[in-house]
Amino acid sequence: AAASAGRSPGIDIASESSAALILRHESGAFSSVMLDYGTRPTVRTTQIAGTEGVLDLDLEARRIRLTDIAGGCVLDEQFSGEYADDYVDEMANFFASIDGAETPLCEGREALTILEQVLRARELAGLENPR
Repeated sequence: AAASAGRSPGIDIASESSAALILRHESGAFSSVMLDYGTRPTVRTTQIAGTEGVLDLDLEARRIRLTDIAGGCVLDEQFSGEYADDYVDEMANFFASIDGAETPLCEGREALTILEQVLRARELAGLENPR
């Protein structure tokens, strides 16, 4: 595994604005992750490629597309709203789950696992983790 992160010129935020990671999973598969808050025009996409095809997520366009290995479109959906709405929905779910009215979208153990992975990525990039 390898990682690098830094601050892009002109981006005034309190943390790194870009990062690149190459990860090797227990299965032997590799993942590459590129994060860049300075990309103009704004790009918020994720692509997951596997043995069955490719899944493309575009948060700006609110679109999900699944293509099989032959190049055929299996799924192509557009969603309404803006991706900022997702944060509002997640917070509403969090408060409703505290009251027991809803099941959490992200359980505590899953959230802890994600946090541990982020902290490990920061270590790989040579960054100090917050205390």
